[in-house]
Amino acid sequence: MTSLKLLRLSDKLNIPVYNFKMSRKKAFCVVDAIAVDFFRVETERECKALLSEELGHVITGALYPLSHCVNPLYKENIDKQERKAYNYSLTLQVPLNELKDAISHENSDYEIAESLDVDIQTLQKAVEYYRIKGML
Repeated sequence: MTSLKLLRLSDKLNIPVYNFKMSRKKAFCVVDAIAVDFFRVETERECKALLSEELGHVITGALYPLSHCVNPLYKENIDKQERKAYNYSLTLQVPLNELKDAISHENSDYEIAESLDVDIQTLQKAVEYYRIKGML
């Protein structure tokens, strides 16, 4: 899925995406909105990864207050929310039907990753996620 398709999905789900200048991060979300510093995003792949993870947070409700970030007692909860959002982002970056199609047409993992426009690590993590879920 391309970043344009992710933006269309956010529009369809009424999740606004704002271009917001930041100094430390390139993207973040709040309860029902996403901010991305598009001026600092260098590639389509990076844009897709940032958008998909922030959409993962909003769609799955994997949110936490910023004040929890400074309290080590909340680390496990934060890690759980980040993992939930990241796993959802994998399904957006590497949709199962597109992955199955690429597997049937390409000869190597690198060709599959290239055809899906993701890096090899993202492809491997998506395959692992789908296998754990019994979908692949």
